[in-house]
Amino acid sequence: MRRRVSSARPLRVLITGFGPFPGMPVNPTERLVGEVERLLRRAAAPLRVETEIFPTEWSMLASLPNRLAAHRPELIMMTGVAASARSLRIERNAHPGLGATLRDAGGHLPSATDEPHAAIRRTPVNVTRLVSGLHRKGGPLVATSDDPGRYLCNAAYRTALAWAAHRRGRPEVVFVHVPVPGLRRGQRVADLAATIAEITRTMASEKAR
Repeated sequence: MRRRVSSARPLRVLITGFGPFPGMPVNPTERLVGEVERLLRRAAAPLRVETEIFPTEWSMLASLPNRLAAHRPELIMMTGVAASARSLRIERNAHPGLGATLRDAGGHLPSATDEPHAAIRRTPVNVTRLVSGLHRKGGPLVATSDDPGRYLCNAAYRTALAWAAHRRGRPEVVFVHVPVPGLRRGQRVADLAATIAEITRTMASEKAR
């Protein structure tokens, strides 16, 4: 049963991004998170928006549950950059298994202790319906994805989904991969931020019903 959220108080929303990592000296999600926060603070829906930028380090996974709990979120919008992406895509799943040869921002490889999860985690959010609704509104192309990779984006998403599954009220968690911002419509920072904000507002409205 969906938990009803009183309209008398704002819904607590956490927007997250990542810092730089090898091959990406400037992570666009750092700027995007701030832009999304600005847009959501102007939204008509009552939202209490907080943000956090995670270091792109395997060791961060151990502290991630406590980082999330400190914000007491009811909705978590996680963002990460995918260099191969041609459009914004929403990840439906997070997979077990780490990229054993993928070094983090500190140059470190993952260790066995960084992987406490052994099963695929699926977001409780109906991503297909969410994307269909965005397309009906005439927004920019947004894709669904079942392959979040094996780097920190996937590992952090899986950890967040596992954390949320055992929290009172079951916070909703979704992960959005963004392309490297370019000049094309739909890929500019302002366009990406507007789309992510719209996704967040839509999820917040659904949760409040």
